[in-house]
Amino acid sequence: ADEFVQHSPSPSIIPSPHESISSAAKVPSSTLANMSFKAQKMLGQLHKWGVNHTVGYKKRMQHDRLIKRAVFAEKYEALKAKYKSWVVGWEDVTKMDPAKYIFEDVAIAAYLIALWEGEDHTRRVQGHEVQPCSQTFVDLGCGNGFLVNILLNEGYKGRGIDLRSRKIWEKYSEDVRARLIEMPINPESEKFDEEWILANHSDELTPWVPLIAAENPHARFFLLPCCFWDFYKKFQGNDPRVGQYQTYLAWVEGIAKRVGFNVERDALRIPSTKNIALVALSRQPMDHDTLKQHRSEMLATSASTAASQYSSSSPSSSSLL
Repeated sequence: ADEFVQHSPSPSIIPSPHESISSAAKVPSSTLANMSFKAQKMLGQLHKWGVNHTVGYKKRMQHDRLIKRAVFAEKYEALKAKYKSWVVGWEDVTKMDPAKYIFEDVAIAAYLIALWEGEDHTRRVQGHEVQPCSQTFVDLGCGNGFLVNILLNEGYKGRGIDLRSRKIWEKYSEDVRARLIEMPINPESEKFDEEWILANHSDELTPWVPLIAAENPHARFFLLPCCFWDFYKKFQGNDPRVGQYQTYLAWVEGIAKRVGFNVERDALRIPSTKNIALVALSRQPMDHDTLKQHRSEMLATSASTAASQYSSSSPSSSSLL
């Protein structure tokens, strides 16, 4: 019978306990290194899935929490038709992909304008007399300035600030260029009178935005975090159950709540993997002394951690001799 027939072992790349991988399979070392990298990556993903299953998975992104999808879509299509001509020549000046940067800023502008029009509608329902485009804004770390360009052309009053100017600024109208300001921002002392603090991928300024907005009792903010920064150093936190991006969002949201803001998360419909905005439409009353105390405590904690990390990573004095 077949079950009693002795079969010769088939070739295998898996070595026996008594032979090395190289003698068993003659696999090149580069291939083994690649296999090892992929195996570790796959195990990490399996671990993440297992943790999510254990704690209960929740959908991370919630779209259209503050703006109805149909309202946003209508506004976006109108702005896209109006500003799509900027694609021509954009890459020659900026060396950046126009499909991402132009239409991402168009989408953010559509979101903000829909949000602000919703604010105006609420005020009118409450009996207030509201002029169109009444909101004022400052865009911190405005980069190419295209978002500022759109909002100004749509009738809003505001300005953009960045550490350095961009060549594309020269392509905007004279009125827009006058509202794009090249200057450093000192987040520990800077104050702004505008109603809305905007920060789109503002890097090191990101955690400071709620503190800056808190200095103006009438300010709200729109914050779209990208790179992970603490106040004085790179952000190190990373909850393995949700990943570093979600960990960072929760940390920045905690800062905002501690200085009195009511924060909403909204996933924007933009061509970016970092598309979750933190939007503060309102705030809880807080006296100046309490605000100052909370601010000081958060900055002191961050500074202490940064100093400790620097000390542990620096070479000892003896090693420098």
